[in-house]
Amino acid sequence: MWLNRVTPDPFNTPEKFGGQRSAKYRLQKLHLEPGPGEVVVATPFPRYGGGSKNQSDYEVCVQWSDAEAIIDKFCEAGHPAALAMREGRRLVEIIQSLPRQVDVRE
Repeated sequence: MWLNRVTPDPFNTPEKFGGQRSAKYRLQKLHLEPGPGEVVVATPFPRYGGGSKNQSDYEVCVQWSDAEAIIDKFCEAGHPAALAMREGRRLVEIIQSLPRQVDVRE
């Protein structure tokens, strides 16, 4: 997952920060409302930024609905793995909707 700065550089420095990659994924509960919390996948971006002072820590938290939306976007782009996942999910839904057969030997 990439975290990139998309706003203009307020200091107009000639060096451009091109983003930072993080592949450290962990599960955590996000407690934004009263209740048990929603499970999310978090990716940390510690000390993000191109400067040497006043850097902040960031993390990206992804809910399952975000993951589904990302898969949909990859399907729009024709990505083979995303298309296979979508078709696989449709097959599972069809199989789960079929009536269960009773074993007559019981």
